[in-house]
Amino acid sequence: MKKISIAFLLFFVVHTSSILAAGAAPSGIVAVKEVSGESTAGAFNPQVFSNPYVSGVALRIEWKDIEPQEEVFHWDLVDQVFSQAKAHNIWVKLIIVPGFGTPTWALSGVQTAQFEKKYGFGRGELVQLPLPWDSTYLSRWFTFLRAVGSRYGGSPSFRVIAAAGPTSVSAEMSLPNSPSDLATWKSVGYAPEKYIDSWTQVYAAYSQIFPNQYFSLALYPGLPISSAGFMDVSERPRSRQKVIDEGLRYPSQFALQTSGLHAGGADSGDDGGAGYDIVRGLSGRIVTGFQMSTSATRNPVKMGDAGSPGNALLLSVKKGLTPLGSNGSIRYLEVYEPDIINPSMQDALSYGAKALGEVSNPYPSSITTTTSTLTQKAPLSRIPGDLNADGRVNVADFILRFWTFFIRVIQTITHYVPSTVLPTKGASSELLPKGIYALIPWSQAPSIDTWKKDFVDGVVMRLYWKDLQPGEDSYNWSLLDGVFENAKTSGKKVRLMVVPGFYSPQWVLDKPQIQKTSLFAVPQGPFDGQVKPLPLPWDSSYLSYWYTFSKELAKRYKDRPEFTYISVTGPNSHNGEVNLPDGKAWLTVVSGATEDQKIMALRSLLSQAYEQTMKQYCTLFAPKYFTMAFLDRTFPVPVPNLNGFQDQYVKDLIAKGRAVCPSSFGIQTNGLDGRPIYPAGKQPLDHWQYISDLSAQGVFTAFQTRAPGNLYACKSADAACISRRQTILRQALMTNALARHVSVIEVYESDILDPSLTSIITEAHTALKQK
Repeated sequence: MKKISIAFLLFFVVHTSSILAAGAAPSGIVAVKEVSGESTAGAFNPQVFSNPYVSGVALRIEWKDIEPQEEVFHWDLVDQVFSQAKAHNIWVKLIIVPGFGTPTWALSGVQTAQFEKKYGFGRGELVQLPLPWDSTYLSRWFTFLRAVGSRYGGSPSFRVIAAAGPTSVSAEMSLPNSPSDLATWKSVGYAPEKYIDSWTQVYAAYSQIFPNQYFSLALYPGLPISSAGFMDVSERPRSRQKVIDEGLRYPSQFALQTSGLHAGGADSGDDGGAGYDIVRGLSGRIVTGFQMSTSATRNPVKMGDAGSPGNALLLSVKKGLTPLGSNGSIRYLEVYEPDIINPSMQDALSYGAKALGEVSNPYPSSITTTTSTLTQKAPLSRIPGDLNADGRVNVADFILRFWTFFIRVIQTITHYVPSTVLPTKGASSELLPKGIYALIPWSQAPSIDTWKKDFVDGVVMRLYWKDLQPGEDSYNWSLLDGVFENAKTSGKKVRLMVVPGFYSPQWVLDKPQIQKTSLFAVPQGPFDGQVKPLPLPWDSSYLSYWYTFSKELAKRYKDRPEFTYISVTGPNSHNGEVNLPDGKAWLTVVSGATEDQKIMALRSLLSQAYEQTMKQYCTLFAPKYFTMAFLDRTFPVPVPNLNGFQDQYVKDLIAKGRAVCPSSFGIQTNGLDGRPIYPAGKQPLDHWQYISDLSAQGVFTAFQTRAPGNLYACKSADAACISRRQTILRQALMTNALARHVSVIEVYESDILDPSLTSIITEAHTALKQK
């Protein structure tokens, strides 16, 4: 504790002033240098700085051009840009490229591989590329960045630096990916985990080295190589999303962009690295922007209008400024220098500058027709303390300042505190659940033998609300407290499933203000078959009591390192699934003139209740995960007249979950079996596809096996039956689950304790832990 206090005081004295003076967010039109085949960098045309619509400049330069020899620096060009920017009240973004741009001296003792350089200086040549995860390479890169930070970090003009390191030809998160390149990557041991971890290290370094700047990630899909070394195209978006998620841990410094904006026909799509909707989807939450694909002056066809370069740029600008749904807009647009100084482009630049809020008079009465007479740019007003550059100092700036301060406190503490005090990466600090979880019988403690199984990574505790909160002001945590202590002792994790609905406490069901229905028999559990009152899933009083209980649950266990994820429950009835008793009786408790109208009203009420509940879970339990468990028929009423209704209902709930809490939301399905072996000849269930699709997009996913009585074709102890059970379980775990790239498989405890199944579950455990 003494070390922590000293560390905090040192941090506070040294860093508080820089936090309070944190730079404003990047915004407006940004001039960027072209990549050419003759040089890696050059000075900007002076007309860039005098253009009234330009707010910033992005200098692109390779590491080897600044530090050709170790600790021998050539700062001239960078100094010149900062000097010009300061004189014209323009901000600066640095795009310093390592990868292929690494100086020769920095490759000594570094693992490298040879690839063809696809564009820029040296295009077509075979060049040595440092492996993105090589520790010596990254260490030297971070040492260089410290020199950059020492020289320019205090400049008010310096707002952004491009995050790079696990990169190649540019600052985009791209790696060589031709068929021959992929063979090379496999031969040097590429794994997505190595790639993602290298980005994790990069973000941590940038955050510490450049505390007053934003660092930007330029999107590109990952390589289509799985953890096991197989070709897997689903790994491309998954790896990209994981890298984004790591950046989102730094919300007050992380900026996201894609560097291929154009309006010239169909987008190149994810295979080409567009990622437009990813950027738009995060606009309003973090700083976002676009870089043009090319210069409209040079290539108007690509940019959208072969007959009018000016209109081509305007079309591309408008495309970039179009928001996604209710999300906010991007904050900046990077435009190539030839378009900045081209007189025919000024209308497009004016439009963009106005939309981005960067000029007071964005539509002059006439646009000058010669570059030599461009109007001198009026200084932009920068308000002290306006951290998010929205033109005013308000609570949003205070939140950014506080969050930045908090993050740096944590970073400083973790730097000074010994590893014995704080958990290390890869141990209990790992937030993403992985492995085999034992599904414990309802309201029971795990078997002592379960805690001893090496192949068991966690336990699933299934409990009823009525047992945990028997009185309005009384809680019974004894069972869970014991489970968490045993998990701590045995080095295992805990996942929670607490069920309200029919199993709400009696004192809740007795509340007169809560609307209830007694139209259904309880489908499962201790009350199976009984007709019991069920609170209407959307009743506000019922949900309020549920959220109050959930808050107490989170207060007690959320911060325990053993706790990993929890089921989203509340608007359901009897288990941890998005599930209610089936039947048209639901249509009697909603309004509507026709059956279809009642169905839509029921859907709206349930959807709103789940969205509200997920918002609560995100607030209460993040950064730990929460999952929605879907069935083949999640909506409780059969809908024969509306094609695709069930599927769209599930997709809408998933979309709401991802929008509400993108870094903590997960899905699972409970009912994993061994088809087509048993049930014989049966095809994969339709809702398994949700698991495949979302796993590929980097969303946390899990499977739960069917109960052993339903999973297996036979139950006897003879050798033939045992062999049959082994075959079915292997199909379920190793093929049906792992082929869909889940992170967790929940297996019933009775199977966990069956010695004849140990080898199969161990094999699945090993595969999951290697993800």
